[in-house]
Amino acid sequence: MRAAAGRIPPYRPWATLFSRLVLFAACQALFALAFAISGHAYPWSESVRWWPVSATLANLINIGLLFGLTRAEGISMTALYNWNRGTWKRDSPLFIGAFVVLGPLALLPTRFSRSDYGAT
Repeated sequence: MRAAAGRIPPYRPWATLFSRLVLFAACQALFALAFAISGHAYPWSESVRWWPVSATLANLINIGLLFGLTRAEGISMTALYNWNRGTWKRDSPLFIGAFVVLGPLALLPTRFSRSDYGAT
């Protein structure tokens, strides 16, 4: 609604959408750079072991950006989630159904990668 009313610049939703991926790549590259500076022979390979830390840093930065963007738009961060006490009985079965269907679907890549590479 706010984007259609012209209160949000048109690039902002797209920038927000891709910011997490870009931030993760940047954080991972910083780890690889640190390993390269410290003299590791294979800095990218060494940085792979640190991807959980890179992902956490990227997520924390992204949450900070979301706080800033929502404040700039004049709304609170909690307004993004639209918690409505009146519709929780209708929303709960939809959430549980989506979780039951999409949860196993999200595990399929893990199953295929294990069969491809011989891991158990």
